[in-house]
Amino acid sequence: MLKKLLRKSLTASQVITYGITLLVGVLILLLTVQLYVDLAPMLRQNSSVFKKNAVVVSKNISVLKSMDKGKVAFSDKETTRLKEQEFVKGIAFFRSSRFHVAAYIEQSEDIPLFYTDLFFESVPDDYLDISTSDWKWNPDSNFIPIIIPEAYLNLYNFGFAESQNLPVISPGLISRISFNLKLSGNGKTDHYVGRIVAFTEKINSILVPDDFLQWANQYYAYEEELRPGRLLVEFENPSDEQIARFFHENNYSINQNELEMSRLFFFFRLIFTAFLFIALIIVILSLFYIILSVKLILERKKETILNLAAIGYNYKQIASHYQRLVSVTSIVAIALSCLASLLIRQQHVIYFRQFFEITTNPAVTIWVSIGLMVILLSAYNVVVRRTVRRNTGQG
Repeated sequence: MLKKLLRKSLTASQVITYGITLLVGVLILLLTVQLYVDLAPMLRQNSSVFKKNAVVVSKNISVLKSMDKGKVAFSDKETTRLKEQEFVKGIAFFRSSRFHVAAYIEQSEDIPLFYTDLFFESVPDDYLDISTSDWKWNPDSNFIPIIIPEAYLNLYNFGFAESQNLPVISPGLISRISFNLKLSGNGKTDHYVGRIVAFTEKINSILVPDDFLQWANQYYAYEEELRPGRLLVEFENPSDEQIARFFHENNYSINQNELEMSRLFFFFRLIFTAFLFIALIIVILSLFYIILSVKLILERKKETILNLAAIGYNYKQIASHYQRLVSVTSIVAIALSCLASLLIRQQHVIYFRQFFEITTNPAVTIWVSIGLMVILLSAYNVVVRRTVRRNTGQG
């Protein structure tokens, strides 16, 4: 009798409208999330180990400036003025080593004798986007982690190695090779072990942890700290037109390729956020639509519901009819959205793999679908049950 009385409560058009709206909203959401997951690693890789909106800034060197090294450094007034610009989120100074550094590998059967002078620089860890656990300096250990430009490795592989008939080295291989470091200055000389833990395309420098270089400069330095010649600047919005204008007016040098990559990643996140917002709005509106429809029907059927409650039906039994109907519709709509998203992803993966490797898997689509299903069904069932209980007066 309960099914007969409530069967015509929700019309087919209402259920179908809800299902189609939910399917479209969830499909847009799943495609947006999956596309972000697939493409974000490629953009992060191209933006190096530095934060996405951070670029290296220096002064353009002219003939007159080359005769006075102090003119290529940033004064306190210049750095303060740069910090005050509305498009600047933060500034970090490059710290340089003020002692002698040498790297060497002792000769063995497989590895020839190698010796070269080096320099170290560092920036605060807050401006680095590196997750490896090796990027730490322990004062009780003689190990020093190092980040080098990827261009150095390419120069060796495609220049020096070919001309000297030496084997080429992959990034993975060189990251497993340790070498000796000799640090000297201020009447002290010590030996350490170094290893390359990451590569950067953004800056031609050899980076070490900032806390290590602070300590080493205090211990080995033979001269006072100089003003910084380069800055690492993080932008609020890398697409801001004021950036290029300000740097041109002040004769500052900035790598346009870095800025373009930062702009690309910024717009990518902006578009992703916009599509995600639109998808969530569609999903929420579809949920509100079906909840409002059920509430209106429950108000119109209030007398019937009260009669059912009077003859012994519990509010949970009455609510279960609506819960079951909309739950099945929601599960079917989300399942179809998930399936459609996976099929579409297969096509865009085939296309994008012509340009770069995609290593992610579609599991995120399945997990997001399951999460949405749980959230939507929980919210809907709670609202319907509370509405029926209020109409029946059962507490």
